[in-house]
Amino acid sequence: MIATVATGVFVGTDQIIEIALVTLGLTGTVLDVWETLVRPSRAISTTSTGGISESMLQGAPYFEEIAGDVASRLDGACPAGHDLSFDLEMLSREFELLDANLTTPAGFDTLIATRMRLSLACEAHGVEYPDDSSAKGDALATVELLRKVVAQCNPGAAAAAPAHLQRSGRVLRRGDAHPISIFEPRFIAERADTFDDSPYPLSSWAPPERDAWWSPTLA
Repeated sequence: MIATVATGVFVGTDQIIEIALVTLGLTGTVLDVWETLVRPSRAISTTSTGGISESMLQGAPYFEEIAGDVASRLDGACPAGHDLSFDLEMLSREFELLDANLTTPAGFDTLIATRMRLSLACEAHGVEYPDDSSAKGDALATVELLRKVVAQCNPGAAAAAPAHLQRSGRVLRRGDAHPISIFEPRFIAERADTFDDSPYPLSSWAPPERDAWWSPTLA
């Protein structure tokens, strides 16, 4: 199961900034859930994109750093997703920039099966949709939706991904990336006026004397 969040909808110019891959077994059992934010090569809008702000992406890996991790999960697997064609086009573009190819003959697309946006399709089929629209949340919701509508999906086929790419293991999950709030300069200046500006000469400071019995393990 593939779910991505991108800077926009234009494959040639926009980039992936979050991706989640959920691997299912032949019986539909969830075998692996993998997710990470992805740092694009250019700055995103100052407003949040899919709940992701520029500051949240500062420590995220670039796609070239996770390409091997993505490819190893896609190679030989039958892709699935909601609006799968968009996710695959975005991924194919990212791999092309690395001179690598992603071949996906066919996959299970729940958008084609339901003809509804994901939140509405989940509601219509009794699937819980997460309050926070993240790649992982969308992927897990789509897993449950697929179980409901798999009979209405077109047959899928195995993908061929550049599994030779080195895996880095780097990830930065949304829950580990916190937006940075920076106060306005005027606020900082006003707060600075309230500080006590009396000098604190560091050279005159000395650690207090300790009793002879003191040791670091007793401090």
